[in-house]
Order: sequence, then C-alpha cells, then structure tokens
Amino acid sequence: MVEDLPTATLEVQPSPTPQPEINESEEQALEQLSGQVNVLLLGADARPWSSNFRTDTIMLLTINPELGRVNITSFPRDLYVTVPGWGMQRINSAWPYGRWKLLQQTFEHNFGVHVDYYAVLKFSSFKQIVDSLGGLDILVGKTLSDYRAGYWVTIPAGEVHMDADDVLWYVRSRKTTNDFERNRRQQEVLQAIFKKLISMNGLRRVPELHEHYKDGFITNIELLDLLAWLPVAARVAENPDNINYYAVKSGMTQSYITPYGAMVLLPDRYKVMKLVRKSQNIE
Repeated sequence: MVEDLPTATLEVQPSPTPQPEINESEEQALEQLSGQVNVLLLGADARPWSSNFRTDTIMLLTINPELGRVNITSFPRDLYVTVPGWGMQRINSAWPYGRWKLLQQTFEHNFGVHVDYYAVLKFSSFKQIVDSLGGLDILVGKTLSDYRAGYWVTIPAGEVHMDADDVLWYVRSRKTTNDFERNRRQQEVLQAIFKKLISMNGLRRVPELHEHYKDGFITNIELLDLLAWLPVAARVAENPDNINYYAVKSGMTQSYITPYGAMVLLPDRYKVMKLVRKSQNIE
C-alpha cells in the first residue's frame, strides 16, 4: 500500500468557542458489535497531491458480517467538532493536523465510534478508476444545474452515463448547492462504482483489482482484509437492501460563524448521535 504522507505543519488558532453541550453518556465509546468493522472512506481536496490536504469527503463504512449488512454514513466537511489537541475545528481539519491517527481520535471523541481502517483517494486516481471502468451509470436523485468551465450545465434526474471528468465535476459541484447535496451525490457515485464492479464480476477479481488500483490510495487496508469482507459484499450484491445509506443532514446541524469568521455547522448532538448509533447497528 502507499505509505502515509508526512504530517502537515499548519498554523491554526483553536477557537475559544465552547463545544456544544454533550451528555456524558454520549462521550463514552459506543459498543462495537463482534466482528463489525469501521472504515473511513476519504477524498482529498488537494490537486496536485500534497501533504496538507483536507478530507472534504468523509464517509464511514460499517461492515457487519453477522448481519450481512453494510452501512455508509456521510459527514459534512464543515461539521464543527472537537479535534483533540486543537480545540473546536472543522472535522476535515483533523487529517492535516495529525493524519489518520488524529482523525481516528476525533471520531472516537465526538461520536464514540472506533474506526479500524481508512482509505484516502486522490483526485487523479479517482479519474483513472472511473476511466478504467468505462465511465459510470449514475442514478441522479435530483437535477443539478451549475457552472462548469464558464458554461451553465444541467444534469437531469434519472440514470445518466458520465465519464471521469463528468463524475468529478458532479461530486465537487458547489456553486448552486450545499455540502449536504454533495454528500448525496457522492453516495450516488459510490453506488454506481459498486454496481459497475459487480457487473464486471469484480468480487471474483479482488486480487487483480487490488493490484491494479492500490497505488491510487493512501490506506492501511491490505488484500487479506478485502478478502475477509468478500462474503458480506456477496450478500449485499445479491440483495441491495442489505446496504443502508445515511448522512448527517441539515436538520441535524445549525449554521454558525466562528469568532474568526469561518462558516461552520454545529451538530445537534442528540440527532447526530442517534444517526451514529443506527450506523453502528445498535439502535
């Protein structure tokens, strides 16, 4: 696997704003069901690749072999949480301040979730993967109209075939929509990738695909880990109802401007933790 990049050294001023009130019971670690695995799927905001990128795509992948269930939960990049050692910060700041270990601690501290693995995808690698798949057939949930290279572009709702450039623009478009909509589109693309891999008999080709794509990721996931998750993937492929998509949505947060002028999202602790528990199959 690709080695971790060196820790970035960024100048920041931790906000003096106190963290929203947290019930003590919600600070405690949530029960991790036997055999259940948590993986953070991350997308970097930097191009070209650099060591001080922020993780603007944050998805928690929860794999439960006993239930044969996979849950995917999206977190908005501007969620304002405690980053251990840095005070109140956007959740996407954890990686440049302390890489994987700090992001892992941030999830444990704020949500009580222990994350076992991570995978960061580069912009360039994302395009290469989509190109190698011959593009994607994405089930667009909501019509998107936005500027692209100086032109007004509209993608209608329904199934739309997109090439790599189209897909990258689709998941990153932000002028006419918000991060909650971006999270929805990112999940649509993830569904399309999984569907395409299944159509290519991808579950039987995991060693081959791992070798082909591994250099596009920064990750601690090894081939043996992927092979261990194959039975769950097979059950999900047979029955898509075994995969659940969740997201921290606008009704679970409150817009806030920090003393430094940054626009962030304060989480409604009760609502967010209720969602997190559902993602962990304990509610």
